[in-house]
Amino acid sequence: MSSRRRRTCEAPRPSFRLFGLLFLCASIKLRPAAGLHANYGSHAAKRAIVRRQTPVDAERYRPRALFAAPKDDSSLREERPRERTKLRGRLPIISRTVPLGIFLDESDDGSGSGSGGAGGGSDGGEELTATVWEVEHPSEMMEMWWSAGATDKDKIGDPFGVVMWPGSILASREMARHRDEIRGKTVLLLGAGTGLEAQAAAMLGAGKVIATDINKLTLKLLNFGAEKAGLGNIVQSQVFDLFSEQNLPECDVVIAADILYNEMLGAQMGLRCTELLGRDDPPKIIVTDSQRFAGTDFLPFVNKVMEKWGEPQLGWVETVMERFTGSGMLIEGDQTYDVTVRILSIGWEKE
Repeated sequence: MSSRRRRTCEAPRPSFRLFGLLFLCASIKLRPAAGLHANYGSHAAKRAIVRRQTPVDAERYRPRALFAAPKDDSSLREERPRERTKLRGRLPIISRTVPLGIFLDESDDGSGSGSGGAGGGSDGGEELTATVWEVEHPSEMMEMWWSAGATDKDKIGDPFGVVMWPGSILASREMARHRDEIRGKTVLLLGAGTGLEAQAAAMLGAGKVIATDINKLTLKLLNFGAEKAGLGNIVQSQVFDLFSEQNLPECDVVIAADILYNEMLGAQMGLRCTELLGRDDPPKIIVTDSQRFAGTDFLPFVNKVMEKWGEPQLGWVETVMERFTGSGMLIEGDQTYDVTVRILSIGWEKE
């Protein structure tokens, strides 16, 4: 999801500092670090020289100011009506309608065929929104997970994927910048969560969206939202363990938004990136990270591989999302805060 948090980065709100400290102290059932490095050898034989890879150009990216909304822009602060229901008649869930900052031209029919862009302002036409469904009381699930043993933790599932995170919005806006390369393609989501990026990809014209997550409850929320949005014929969910020996499904674009929660996930994401970049026809890749936990920066590892392949070095680009509103994990109710999100965007023909 830098071995050290950059001092120039804006610190999260106090609640997120607490969340970060508690989460890093949690005992999470993951593969041992030695296993990660052992897997590298098995992947290495399958890698080919990367034929197309484009590092992010910070100077061209930053002026777009995807999240640096002007002070009079009320789209991020507008109260959106929220619906409540029970998932399969049991679990209370609540909707969250998110303005994506993606504007459609008047000529666009909503299938991604127009030329509207991200962060272009209301003059570009109608703004896309996506409605995802979250667990209504995630703090209760968090308390259950926190106090449970390893076996019960598996039964409860990862509680962090049942709400929306800031990186999913940035990933959606980055897809909109490259909508011509999204249209008609297969988009793979890793750690898809509640499915904001899945809906965005489908609305931008993706031919197929494969949304993967290890948590079955998360995928139920994602499917519920996709069906309600009329996108169920495009969005397909699939249980997938990032640490498994399985190769990632064939695809044209890979999105991993806010999945870098600890060092081992960071290391495994580095392995998966080299797996993808080593394909004869590597997919485009977008990775976002709003938490920036210590030890989760996988780029030093990936860049060593890129150097061996004679390819350009990759780098994060940071941008500030102002007044993001999301569900609290340890505190009941929503929280609104500014957050610095870093993004890695690779392989696009048009930068």
